[in-house]
Amino acid sequence: MIGRAVRVVVFALSGIMALGAAAPSTPDDVVAGVRDTYGALSDLSAEFTQTTTVSGFSTTLVSKGRVYLAKGKMRWDYTEPSNQQIYVNDGRVQYYIPAHKQVIVSTLSPDADDQLPLHLLMTLDRLDAQFAVTWEDPAVPRRDGAYRLRLEPKHPVADLEYVTVGIDPQRRVVTAIALHPKNGNVSSFVFSRLVVNPRLEASLFSFSVPEGIEVVETPTLR
Repeated sequence: MIGRAVRVVVFALSGIMALGAAAPSTPDDVVAGVRDTYGALSDLSAEFTQTTTVSGFSTTLVSKGRVYLAKGKMRWDYTEPSNQQIYVNDGRVQYYIPAHKQVIVSTLSPDADDQLPLHLLMTLDRLDAQFAVTWEDPAVPRRDGAYRLRLEPKHPVADLEYVTVGIDPQRRVVTAIALHPKNGNVSSFVFSRLVVNPRLEASLFSFSVPEGIEVVETPTLR
């Protein structure tokens, strides 16, 4: 029994040492881990809290809900402060506002300010193709249990100046995103209760316009 216990301890310690050796030492290492995770991802679900601060105003806008992600597809269910849904399916965006009895339809584009979070989450497997990646704070690469990256667009993207991203060091999934536009209005998203590969039904990403709801075709979500 003692010998078996020793073997277990040795095995555990070797595993810890291996993890330590594999710990990312540069932002590129972290991005490579994210690329591997999302490149192999089938689907994902998470709860989110969205916070928006408007420059010059003391009031902070807070929204909550749940997001679902699959290859080429996404769904956002806002539950607070009001019910809204966003469906993204192969580049087509449907924004359903029940209270307005309206569905706004557009094409997903990185050039639309409103769509930046959608576009970013749909392209997590190729972050370094679109952004120059550095540590948010080189002196403290890891904060609050997550690696913190700063992403600066390689080419102009709408009004965006830069993005900060939090990455879970073990699961290599994105746990936080903050968009920093030039106008100073910061939108941040914190993801919790993340479930990787929950095997979501394909029907979850399909939206049928309810009877009596107006459909508005527009090139963006503005």
